[in-house]
Amino acid sequence: MVAGSAAVKRVTSSNSAYVNTKLTPFYRLHQNRISAQRFRQKKKNEYEQLKDTLGIVQAENEKLKGKVEELAKMVKQRQEVINQHES
Repeated sequence: MVAGSAAVKRVTSSNSAYVNTKLTPFYRLHQNRISAQRFRQKKKNEYEQLKDTLGIVQAENEKLKGKVEELAKMVKQRQEVINQHES
């Protein structure tokens, strides 16, 4: 039974050494830099995707504006035809 508790003690002490290694300022600084780099890359990708989407939406908007103008002209022409037949 003593051997079992010694094994547990060894695992516990190695775990605490591992945890202490992760808490060093250099390790945290390194992890922070990696996290910051990932964050910046993610934001850059999101920005590029939004730019692409904006271009697509703007093109679609221009196309729809042209269609609105075309339909407005058709309505005006047909209104003029109706007015001519009523007079």
